[in-house]
Amino acid sequence: MSSVIIAGNTSGTITLDAPAVAGTTTLTLPATSGTVALTASPTFTGQATIPTINLTGGQITFPATAVPSADANTLDDYEEGTFTPSLSDGTNSVAIAGGSTYTKIGRMVYVAVNGYNTNFSALSASAALRITGLPFTATAVAASQFNLATNNLSTYSCVAEIYSSTIAYVYLANNTIDYNNATRNNLVSGASTFSFRTSFFYFAT
Repeated sequence: MSSVIIAGNTSGTITLDAPAVAGTTTLTLPATSGTVALTASPTFTGQATIPTINLTGGQITFPATAVPSADANTLDDYEEGTFTPSLSDGTNSVAIAGGSTYTKIGRMVYVAVNGYNTNFSALSASAALRITGLPFTATAVAASQFNLATNNLSTYSCVAEIYSSTIAYVYLANNTIDYNNATRNNLVSGASTFSFRTSFFYFAT
C-alpha cells in the first residue's frame, strides 16, 4: 500500500478519537525516512511531545503578546524591534534620536541605544544621567557591564544600573572611584550637542 489519504471538505474537521477503553491514543509514522506534508498553514492546539525538531524553514514564530511560563526550561518569548528612549537628568528629558533597538529572548532583554547628534542642552551639565523608556518593565535593581562611546571623548567602561521598572542609570568607571555618576560634564566636557552609543542587558518581568 503506497499511501492512505484522509480528506475533509472545505471547512471540515478530521478527528482521531481516543479508544473506548483506557489507554493512549498514538499516531505512528513509519520508522524509515519519509515526509508528512501539510498543505497551507494548519493550526494545532494542545501540546505535542517531540524529541527533536528539525527546522528546515529556519523560523519559530512567537505570539505578539507573550504567554509566560512558570517552567524554568520553557522558552516562552522572542521579540526584536525598535524603541525611542530618552536621556534624563532626573527632572528634564530629551528623546534620543538615532534608532535604538532591542532583542528579547525569554526574560533577557538586550538594548542598543544609539544617540546621534542630539541637542541635550535642556539637561543639567552636572546631574547624573539616566536612560528612560526601556522597552520592557524590569524585574528589579540589576546591573550589567558595557561600553559607552561618545564623539567627544574616548570609549569608557561603564555599568548600567536599573533603578526602577523603566529607568537605567549610567555610571562611568574611572581609576579613582569605582563608579561615578555620568554627567554631561564628565562624559562630553559639558557639550550640549553630542552623539553616543551604548548597549546593555537586563531581565524583564
